[in-house]
Amino acid sequence: MFDREQFVNDLRYLATLNCKWLHQGRTPETGMDCVFSPRWAFERQGLKLPDELAEEFEHYHRPPNGRHMLQVMRKWFIEIPKEEVRPSDLMVLFVRKNPCHVVVKVSETEIAEAYDNGGTSRFLVRPVDPNQTVAACFRIPDFA
Repeated sequence: MFDREQFVNDLRYLATLNCKWLHQGRTPETGMDCVFSPRWAFERQGLKLPDELAEEFEHYHRPPNGRHMLQVMRKWFIEIPKEEVRPSDLMVLFVRKNPCHVVVKVSETEIAEAYDNGGTSRFLVRPVDPNQTVAACFRIPDFA
């Protein structure tokens, strides 16, 4: 069974490792992106994504197709209103009108993300930016 508190703790731990941002990176040693960092924390619990979902994530391209990603998220995750987001929930943010950046809420005031803006390229925990536009919010279901 998915442990939400452990998920958040593992993401906080990842931020202490100075993990760099790397598109489709899958380990803290090589770097990770915004899709694989939550997957890494999920799988640290000994859990496995459904094969079809794992395959969808394997084809996350650059530049990312946010519309397609939202379709995948809506198929596999539980969409929730922004007002109901709690720690461990996934939020998809717009980047230049493309809903392509996944972050995880880790507290009432913070998110965890694999972040690349040209100057900062690493996994970090930072305060929620009220100016960022949220495309959709999701809760991770028990895939078992």
